[in-house]
Amino acid sequence: MKVPAPGEILQALYASWRLARLDPQGLSFLGATAEDFRKSFFAAVIVLPAWLFLLALHLRELEVTAGWPAILAIQLPAYVISWTLYPVILDGFCRAMDRDAHYFRYIVAFNWIKVIQTLAFTLATLIGFLLPRLPPAA
Repeated sequence: MKVPAPGEILQALYASWRLARLDPQGLSFLGATAEDFRKSFFAAVIVLPAWLFLLALHLRELEVTAGWPAILAIQLPAYVISWTLYPVILDGFCRAMDRDAHYFRYIVAFNWIKVIQTLAFTLATLIGFLLPRLPPAA
């Protein structure tokens, strides 16, 4: 994986923020080359701590007793698959629909906006976790 420079990461996150606000000009801050495509998968590294935090909260709710090595042996491959399977499938669809020219730009935007999405989801989950629990309805 090609690691983007800090300025590239900030630019991609700014672009994602604009896209999340439904501003199509956000796309102008993202590249559409094969290198931009490869660099966009660095978003998975940025999201990983939040994903681990959410996983820990989820497992706490389920009262899972397995140790972290066993859990990560199952969950980390699933995490990698979640970041790679969709782009692989979409590549076939883009070729079939003669939309190859848009593939890199779409995946670049898709990957970087996952950072904004995960941040929003993590914050909402954290707020919900910190709020007092209501007693069950009678």
